[in-house]
Amino acid sequence: MIHVCFCDFGDIAILRSDQLKILPAKYRQLRKMSIQAKLHGITATHGDWSLEDCLRFRQLTVGQKFVASIKRITYDKLGSPDTPILELELIDVTTDEDVYIHEILLKEQRAIKNGEVESN
Repeated sequence: MIHVCFCDFGDIAILRSDQLKILPAKYRQLRKMSIQAKLHGITATHGDWSLEDCLRFRQLTVGQKFVASIKRITYDKLGSPDTPILELELIDVTTDEDVYIHEILLKEQRAIKNGEVESN
């Protein structure tokens, strides 16, 4: 079993070695071409994003046109301190009316504003 991290979506998984493929040598020297990002000003309501939250986020974002406003740049505290993490305001501009993704997640109670504590 091998622990892997998918740098495109940030997912982690444990896979059997027969599920892996050898990367051709010509691609082994490429720099990582992804940038870590998260939505600015919100966190998951229950501490971590549930599978349902992730599926809803994909439903809101796949195939849409976005403008991303960088609100802040932080650095990875757990991994490499040189790794920037962009905090974005993600705005769907597919329709005539702008749609702010964080506002939908707040309205659906999938997220809370940073600094707020969930009350149950």
